[in-house]
Amino acid sequence: MDYLQKAVSPGQLAEYLANASDRIAGFVLRAADVAGAGTPGLLYQAHGLGFAGSPWRPDEPFIDVLRFPVPLKNYLHDAMAPDVVDRPPFTGTGFAHWEGGQAPLFFLDEVRLPAGSELWRVHASGAEELLAVYTDVGYGWTVIAEGLGDVARPVPPSFLMGWRAMWRGVEFSADLLDGGRKVVLASAEEPPAGYDGFVRTPRLVWRAEVPVAEVTDVYELYVSCLYQGLEFRVTDVAADADGRVFRLSYVGHDADFAEGIGLNKADAGVYWTLAREADVRDLKFVQNRLASMPNAE
Repeated sequence: MDYLQKAVSPGQLAEYLANASDRIAGFVLRAADVAGAGTPGLLYQAHGLGFAGSPWRPDEPFIDVLRFPVPLKNYLHDAMAPDVVDRPPFTGTGFAHWEGGQAPLFFLDEVRLPAGSELWRVHASGAEELLAVYTDVGYGWTVIAEGLGDVARPVPPSFLMGWRAMWRGVEFSADLLDGGRKVVLASAEEPPAGYDGFVRTPRLVWRAEVPVAEVTDVYELYVSCLYQGLEFRVTDVAADADGRVFRLSYVGHDADFAEGIGLNKADAGVYWTLAREADVRDLKFVQNRLASMPNAE
């Protein structure tokens, strides 16, 4: 299985482990391509961590990276100008460079983490330490390394991100496991009576595994809109006395436009904002499906 790799800042690590975050976005490399960059200094170069406002330093004693299976390919883009516009050290050539190596550079739009994603710490000695594993949408994060603590704030998954599956007429958040032969079902609410096999996990969601042959549909919901003339993905929704509020993830890949309208910058190339439903336009709902369901045999 192909894996991608992204550098994770201390703040992002806390979001994953303390706040149960299950999102990923930004500039990424194929993990196999960057295997030779085995020290914090080389990773700093390879992942382009010297951008303005960066939380990293070139002399870090360690750098944490997230290694994860490739999500749906329509979220992964060649990081090349003019399709991607960003700040130095981004060059627009489509390649990342470090002392002694180079590799194709990609940009990943915001997605839910694939099952089996792993957080690793790369030390100055070159030693690697496994910190935590994102088991699946039901379990969330499992902390492996000592001294990091347990996941303190279990948050259920957003119904707007990641796979969903229909089982016995009820829709669940989902992940495909075991080469696509099994489907993990997850629900923030206790499933109806008679839906056996569900166990409540440390993430405080109800989880079960079923054979893929029992699932009648598997899809991913993609909700998009226009806000201030730019295209966004709706990644979360909440409501207050004045109506619904959307969390929007910018998908335009143009830092000039993003910063020009005052979006929040979460990482290099990653911009988001909050907007009221009345302020967005052209709201669209699309169901992305696999080209073919995995073989259930």
